[in-house]
Amino acid sequence: MTFRLIAAAKADFSVTRLCQVLGGSQSGSFAWRSRPASPRQREDLVLLAHVRSALARSHGTYGSPRLTRKLPDEGLTVGRRRTARLMRENGLKGRQKRRFKRTTDSHQAFPVAPNLLEQDFSAVGPNQKRQAHAEQIGRDGHQWLAAIMAPGAATWLRHIPAVAVLRQVWLQNFCLLSEAPPARPEALPLIRWRTDQEGFPPSLLMVASPYDPEVHYARKQSTIWIGYKVHLTEACDEGEPHLITHGETTPAPIVDCDALDDIHAALEAKGLLPATHLVDAGDVAADQLVASRQKGITLLGPAPKDDQGQVRSGEGFTVQDFLLDWDREVAICPAGHESRSWGPDDHQRRTALKVRFSTTECRSCPLKTQCTRSGRRLLTLRPREEHETLEAARQREEQLAFSKEYRQRAGIEGTISAGVRVLHLQRSRYIGLAKPHLQHVLTAAAMNLVRIGAWMGGTPLAQTRQSAFTKLMMAPTPA
Repeated sequence: MTFRLIAAAKADFSVTRLCQVLGGSQSGSFAWRSRPASPRQREDLVLLAHVRSALARSHGTYGSPRLTRKLPDEGLTVGRRRTARLMRENGLKGRQKRRFKRTTDSHQAFPVAPNLLEQDFSAVGPNQKRQAHAEQIGRDGHQWLAAIMAPGAATWLRHIPAVAVLRQVWLQNFCLLSEAPPARPEALPLIRWRTDQEGFPPSLLMVASPYDPEVHYARKQSTIWIGYKVHLTEACDEGEPHLITHGETTPAPIVDCDALDDIHAALEAKGLLPATHLVDAGDVAADQLVASRQKGITLLGPAPKDDQGQVRSGEGFTVQDFLLDWDREVAICPAGHESRSWGPDDHQRRTALKVRFSTTECRSCPLKTQCTRSGRRLLTLRPREEHETLEAARQREEQLAFSKEYRQRAGIEGTISAGVRVLHLQRSRYIGLAKPHLQHVLTAAAMNLVRIGAWMGGTPLAQTRQSAFTKLMMAPTPA
């Protein structure tokens, strides 16, 4: 024990001084240090290895009692005190669960607040009280608005911004069951809380928050938010810093392809219009491909896929199997039959062409099972220029050069990730569209300053990070 104390304190005091104070000899201390481990010490080393292994399997939660009960499963019989000593000497300690702390007291003797409005909160069915309460709010708000809009009321009340927003919110969330005036002056108007049956306005017109009428509800895949959307454009020239050249802020419901014209107009005004614009799949539409080509821009991105049932199943005739005579406005099917009608269809968001074949010819055709399951074949086409441009984009996507060129777009994904994770690009602290747009512009300017400094300092671009599982799957298989 004396020599162990001397060995532990020799970093702060000399061995000679320690031997004088503790009553040991220098030769004995040196001999103790060079002495081989005793059988007990060797057993402790073996036991310590098993303790570490069992502690790791428990994710660091076991203490000495549970470890002592687990060690016999490995063929070791040891006492709890010895296990506790080894853990203490080697700094091993099991994590303890946080004790449950009760934060509420359901048996408080506080007085119950009086029901001043005399509301009945008992319900015999679901959603009854909620519906009734909402419609009561709607009636109160309608009476308040009716008083403001009355002929004898002051006209300046109608021009208050808060009143205008309230009127818009009430129109979008409540509907009058009867526009006729009530039979008695004291009678309340019949109000219904809007449901899908009455219908709601589109998201771009719906007021999502009375505090900021310019924010709107949006959903993209599994992400739901209320606010805005930012589109970032950056240069990706080889050997040059990847600087953000433009930031476009739009209302959240605006789809990506609808913002592309404004982005190109802003870049053209700055003299930064690119020859090739690498975009996401949401920006590649047939009409945008044509519009960009007219401006001298090659829009490069994943082209929209053909969603016909024949394409999805991989069986049957697709549009590519039909011969399209655009001048005569006639389509010829693989069996040689000509279409019977060719006309526009404006019911969709874009202009489309509907090409229909004869029902008589389709029913008797031997190739009908490979063509359609309905009575006759129907083709949906875009206008000629859009159709041919889209087909060319799909063919270009299958080439190896497309993948090599489009790989450069990975940089903008890293830009968005850095903006969200580091500079809080996803959060806006302001009201109205103008201030969030200014925040996005200043954030892009800050990122450009950081990138210029890294480029001047010779810092290379970071590579795309890969998870440990991806690296393991990409590792070569040993022979």
